[in-house]
Amino acid sequence: MYGFTVSIIGAALRLGILQHFDGQKIIHQLRPVILEAVIKNIDRPISNMWQFAPGLDILQMKHEMMSSKMFIT
Repeated sequence: MYGFTVSIIGAALRLGILQHFDGQKIIHQLRPVILEAVIKNIDRPISNMWQFAPGLDILQMKHEMMSSKMFIT
């Protein structure tokens, strides 16, 4: 979950949507949420774990087909 958060914040930084300090602040604010989710789900079998972010998947697919990109994907 931390890696996912950092990758999204990193993309926002590269796109100029966020400044570095703002990105760090968001990651810091999400720490309790990430910890709570991990504690709540730590004993689940791996077969029950999956990622569900259809909005991000659609945006990534659209970005891949664009003729002009903000950064290489």
